[in-house]
Amino acid sequence: MKINDKGFSLIEVMIAMAILSIGLLGLAGLQGTAINGNYPGNTITQATVLAQYTIEQIRTTDYDSIIVDNFPLTQNTVDASIYDRALL
Repeated sequence: MKINDKGFSLIEVMIAMAILSIGLLGLAGLQGTAINGNYPGNTITQATVLAQYTIEQIRTTDYDSIIVDNFPLTQNTVDASIYDRALL
């Protein structure tokens, strides 16, 4: 009786599919975690852009005319978070 070794057995294919399924389920869980982790980073980036815009406004203003009245306190809302800008 001659054994033909030109392929995979059904058990080998089922084990490979089980291992692949476990790996893909792990990646699916990481995808949700990555999305939730990126949300605060986006909010911080938008707040940083707002602060940078205000700094650029102050930089382009003549030094003698920089007073609190020219740059009133503002509140900017980014993703339902309020960022206050105050002169210290």
